[in-house]
Amino acid sequence: MNLLKILQIIPYFSAEFGGSAEACYQLSKSLATRGHEVRVFTTRAGKYWFDELAVHRYPILLSLAQFNITSSDYECSQLCAWADVIHMHNFRTFQNVQAMNKGKTYVLQPHGSLPNAHGKRALKSLFDRVWGKKLLRGAASVITVNSLEAMDAIAAGVSTKRIAMIPNGVNLADFADLPSPNVFRQKYGLGASQVVLFLGRLHKGKGIELLLHTITVMTNTKLVIVGPDAGYRRQLAQYASYTGVGDSVVFTGALYGDAKREALAAVDVVAIPSYFETFPLVALEAWACSLPVVIRKGSGIDYLVNQAGVVAGWEGDSMEVALRQALEHKTEYGRAGRALVESEFTWDAVVDKVEQVYERCLNQ
Repeated sequence: MNLLKILQIIPYFSAEFGGSAEACYQLSKSLATRGHEVRVFTTRAGKYWFDELAVHRYPILLSLAQFNITSSDYECSQLCAWADVIHMHNFRTFQNVQAMNKGKTYVLQPHGSLPNAHGKRALKSLFDRVWGKKLLRGAASVITVNSLEAMDAIAAGVSTKRIAMIPNGVNLADFADLPSPNVFRQKYGLGASQVVLFLGRLHKGKGIELLLHTITVMTNTKLVIVGPDAGYRRQLAQYASYTGVGDSVVFTGALYGDAKREALAAVDVVAIPSYFETFPLVALEAWACSLPVVIRKGSGIDYLVNQAGVVAGWEGDSMEVALRQALEHKTEYGRAGRALVESEFTWDAVVDKVEQVYERCLNQ
């Protein structure tokens, strides 16, 4: 295809925001590698900025439930005028509102944010009435990561012909030549224990308390909790102390780059106990490291985890049973996971599909 000028729009472009920010970064980097000219329009939110690209950051004047308002409309207009195509990440953002009326072709990738659920429903309803429906109507295409998110888009009024299902990807080079497991195990005093890893934001919606409860009945097992605090760490630490598993739980805080690789190299299983996940990137990262994954039933990737891990039910001891099974078969599941990401979820494969969406939208 012809080389394009692509404007990526996202409300935060920093590692601690996880999924959508990481996906935008990897996608942008891969597109740039192919010769496309990529710029990113975002805010100054966060501490661990992705800065390998042409990133235009603007200070936040007011933030309402991560609706990050900036005084950057002129700059947004200039960038939109420069672009051949605009790729918006997340749904209910001020940056999308700024860009949607600039007269340029845009695609929208919600990253699981379409449903009006999981808190702040009044604010989400207000956005939907004022801007949301228009934003969806104007999108040349809506990119969803799987059929579950596609159903959300259809429920929001998007026609099936405008929906493109493209999964998240993983950069396998980031997880090549992992360090020795002993580096992380010695640093955090894990010894020879079996280690369960939670990797993500410490938020009440992530279900981490279920892992703390499960660890109480698993001998010779430690739980390592890695991620930035989203207002829940203190309660988790108190719960660990109350249940008597404090010595079996390690809070590392946020880890990125080589430090995150050290953690993944040292553990035995990655657990995703969230109440809901559309397509968690951490599963792909675990499989890139040949680790089994355990996830709570009802996610958008249950069908993948069934091939390379265990889907835990919602019944009392289901997480314990799932973790024990994953630990028993960790080599088999880990090998299957690695084969899965190599065959279907590299960023090269993802970018092939994204380029096709851009080309189709521009030729409409």
